[in-house]
Amino acid sequence: MNYAEDRLDRRSRRTSVRNVHGDIAVDLQRAEDTFERLRGTSTPTVSAELRSAHELAGKALRDKGANAEATRHFGLAWKFAREGEDEWAAVGDYAQMCELAGYPEIGALALLFCHSGGRLAGLADAESDLQADPTIACYIAFPPMNTVINKILDSFESFSDQIQTIGILTTASDVLGALSISHKGQKGDAGDQLKRMRDFIMRQDQSPVEVPCVLQFWDGEGNSSRSMPPVIQLLLLKLLFSSPFGGPFLELACLSMAFLPLHFPTAGPVGRMMARNYKSHWAYYVFIRYLILGEKIKKHRLAADKALIRHRPVWDTVLVNSDGIACDKMQCRLSDHCRRVLNELSTDGKGSSVTISAPALAIAPLYVIGDSHVLSLAWQTIKIGHSRRILIPYPATGLKAWHVRQCTKFFTHSNLHTVLRRLPFTNTDKRRTIILSAGEIDCREGIGGSLIQGYYNDCSDAVTRTVEEYLNAVASLAEQYTIQILIMPVAPHAYRSEKNGKSTGRAARRQTTHLFNQTLRHELLSPGKKKYDYIFLLDYEEFLHEDDANSPTGYVLNRAYNADFTHVSGAV
Repeated sequence: MNYAEDRLDRRSRRTSVRNVHGDIAVDLQRAEDTFERLRGTSTPTVSAELRSAHELAGKALRDKGANAEATRHFGLAWKFAREGEDEWAAVGDYAQMCELAGYPEIGALALLFCHSGGRLAGLADAESDLQADPTIACYIAFPPMNTVINKILDSFESFSDQIQTIGILTTASDVLGALSISHKGQKGDAGDQLKRMRDFIMRQDQSPVEVPCVLQFWDGEGNSSRSMPPVIQLLLLKLLFSSPFGGPFLELACLSMAFLPLHFPTAGPVGRMMARNYKSHWAYYVFIRYLILGEKIKKHRLAADKALIRHRPVWDTVLVNSDGIACDKMQCRLSDHCRRVLNELSTDGKGSSVTISAPALAIAPLYVIGDSHVLSLAWQTIKIGHSRRILIPYPATGLKAWHVRQCTKFFTHSNLHTVLRRLPFTNTDKRRTIILSAGEIDCREGIGGSLIQGYYNDCSDAVTRTVEEYLNAVASLAEQYTIQILIMPVAPHAYRSEKNGKSTGRAARRQTTHLFNQTLRHELLSPGKKKYDYIFLLDYEEFLHEDDANSPTGYVLNRAYNADFTHVSGAV
């Protein structure tokens, strides 16, 4: 489930870029040899060996950008897993691969299927499964139309109907207050804390929303459900919040944030352990927690400074329907969409991507695509001229600017194209608009780094070449998909203490980010230099600056826009 660590392990075995595809080919051959050697045999030992071989094949195919085939092997690894921890690890790998293949809804359903009592462990048919169509856009490992899946989908609709008709009176500020009291030492185990939070919300709301048992992934004590391991809960939260559907997925993600912090306080031994063992999952959790709940601002501060820059919590946008706070209705028939996708991928065997169903919104959507920074804008409403648009995220996890190039063979590149193919743009005669985010990971870990990553030794030259390659590739995307692309700049790096020995790396990162944004402006905003059609820069980065004499660029990210010291908040 730590794909970044998997890649580091593979990279550590290489001596040059020439070995990249060679290592992948060797791993694939090792897996194929195992399949051939064990064909027709069935014992627990054989199942464990086949599971390992499928995981190896899945990782190798993922790293060469064959995402669809990778979902099949991770799905088969799930089927060969033993019940218990092995099964949860396998379904977690499969769910994450579904997201990397552009189908987060399939990953979320897989996790809830396992949580709700569904089991695949030990049900693999090695002969028939290996003959499955490798061109299917996302392999469906679980029974697509069985009673467990139908119960989950029906529960989503029942839950969403309650949210839309009853609404929730409890605000994000109320939840933060209740969590603060809980963290300050209320006695009782986790079950007692969950009950107190439920009671708190019920006292706030005269007609409380009842969350169906199969959807309460933060509490494994309900009927016909199995407790999710902590890292699986964090993965499901990410899939629910970042999926481009809104409606029940988003509503459940928001409501879960009243309960998950009881298990995972951001400070303390649990947080340190999760940050150490599951760095990327924990980082997403901390970021999404901020986006959903915001931060506690005392009432006297709000009253004293009406112009205070403030991120509006997604909780209040999505769940609250009172006190004059506008609630943008983001309902869609998620069950209909999921059943259509499951049917087309499992029955028809379509190799092409299945388009997503656009949420039935009161205002028009604007899709924000790219790295994790798209979540900074997620589910916020903006005004363009006289019309309003709601910003819908569709992440391509881990995307670098360098990965957008047409010659790239990596899961991020394949994922980006799947995302663009799945957008619900039916009228191809009209050029639609998207927002694209990439470049922050390049600035943080790629540019000026190892030659095997495709860069030169000189950082300035590497940045210039990276931006030029990025924009040329984006221009090709604009033509290929008949879209207009608004480029997000890379946000300035936030202030961090220099006491922990990372000041040199942070200074270099600030300089690289500054140069990256300067090059974007030069290429896209220079007078008389219209080099790229249908590509425009959202030139707001300088408004995020806060003077800092210790920074090599003379500034850091204005703390009012800071979400988690890596991402900006929705206040941007």
